[in-house]
Amino acid sequence: MANEIEKLLDEIKALRQENKKLNNAIKHKKFGLVWMDVPEAFEEESVNKIPLLEEKKDLQIKSKNKCVNEPHILLEGDNFHSLTCLNYTHRNSIDIIYIDPPYNTGGDDFHYKDKRMLDKYPDGKVVDKDDPLRHSKWLSFMSKRLELSKNLLNKEGVIFISIGEDELANLKLLCNQIFKEKNFLGLVSRV
Repeated sequence: MANEIEKLLDEIKALRQENKKLNNAIKHKKFGLVWMDVPEAFEEESVNKIPLLEEKKDLQIKSKNKCVNEPHILLEGDNFHSLTCLNYTHRNSIDIIYIDPPYNTGGDDFHYKDKRMLDKYPDGKVVDKDDPLRHSKWLSFMSKRLELSKNLLNKEGVIFISIGEDELANLKLLCNQIFKEKNFLGLVSRV
């Protein structure tokens, strides 16, 4: 009997040591959505040089409804720069944002201006299916724009995002991280 108790105590001691190792591993391991941030070419420029909006009267949207006094703004240009501008003028005041980002299918629909490769690809490079950083580039691209978008939304504001299956799971995790999982309203799928 004493021998069995000794064996059990040794087993408990071994389990405690294993548990301690596991807890140490958990403390140093990153869980969740983790990607390599791939720097974009214009990030520093957008911070150091404030982009300006320029009104084009000849492109003004005219309304037949004389009661509408609210200005409507159509921005044409790079989305990062546009979102940066809007963060100066419309922070916490937008009701609805709709975005249709690149689907990152590995075709020619997603160009990435990698800061490290500007000399070789000044207009950005197509991110193809074999690019080992394909998902990291897309997540870097999206996270910056979603953070800027989040700052624009008011308390009741919503964002709608169209996306294909290639990045749906990553987008959901990224949105949970930025907008918080409890704020997810639903997914609409087309058949």
